[in-house]
Amino acid sequence: TQQIQAAARCGLDPDQLLPDNGELAWARSFQPDGTGIQRASGQCVTLAANGDILAGGVRTFYDGGGRNEIFVARLSASGSVLWTKSIGIPAVNNVNRIGGIGEDAAGAILVFGQTAFGTADSWLQKLSSTGEPLWCRKYSTTTVSSVLPLALAADGAGYALFYVPGGPGPTDHLYRANTDANGVAGSAMSYGAQGQTGRVYGVTPLPNGNFA
Repeated sequence: TQQIQAAARCGLDPDQLLPDNGELAWARSFQPDGTGIQRASGQCVTLAANGDILAGGVRTFYDGGGRNEIFVARLSASGSVLWTKSIGIPAVNNVNRIGGIGEDAAGAILVFGQTAFGTADSWLQKLSSTGEPLWCRKYSTTTVSSVLPLALAADGAGYALFYVPGGPGPTDHLYRANTDANGVAGSAMSYGAQGQTGRVYGVTPLPNGNFA
């Protein structure tokens, strides 16, 4: 059940992770590269076109300053770790969050995240299939008080970035920003009504191009 819930949150079909009989095929535990790591938590996952698994998460260091950074890992279809990469700014009192990971038609990897260092700006970074940085686009979210990255999805020729409220106040909104294929921001919109209760925990692309 937990695996199915995690798959749905990340926009995956649970049948891609479990065989027809519903039995767990395999499970792997791995540690991202680096020294002085206090803990690491995986937060999003997707399947690459070749069957590899792309995973992203955050690791925190033993330094007393709340220093953390985002890691991206590529695993084979059988769960062997092919590589791990660190992205973000691992400064003291700096908070990095990851909202989503995906793959474009050419096999490049997209990572959607946020770095809070004075101000909380979000970003979309493109990596090669081996994890080398290609470009990074930063988006100012200071006009919307305290939002957190939730999900990344392909949307036509570009990408849809989804956010949820992260601070005190109403939690009933879902925010969406659209970019082109190069990460250049375009339109933005919000969903929800003030006064309603509840929170969005995941976004899943539908076959007709819409989202649920």
